[in-house]
Amino acid sequence: MVGSLAALVIFALGKLKPSLFGAAPTNLLGIAALSIPFQLLILVGLNVLLAVNRIGQMNLLECLSPAFSLLNATVALVILGAGLTTLIAFNTGRRRRC
Repeated sequence: MVGSLAALVIFALGKLKPSLFGAAPTNLLGIAALSIPFQLLILVGLNVLLAVNRIGQMNLLECLSPAFSLLNATVALVILGAGLTTLIAFNTGRRRRC
């Protein structure tokens, strides 16, 4: 619920006052805003693993995230020959830290 509300607020601000986000195109801002609920869901899932003392699984999933982002970039840019918008759409749900 909170993630969806945050996504709507960010998207509305991007439409009403685009200067808040610099020169970011509206379609990229929309893609990023749509990813907020999914990123929060991933965060909750990792925290559940931590709460049930499955730290090894949590660390594995957390550390594989950059590998999945690289795979997504390879598919989007090399195999599909797509552009920046597709790359961002593929990678917005990925968290990049390990």
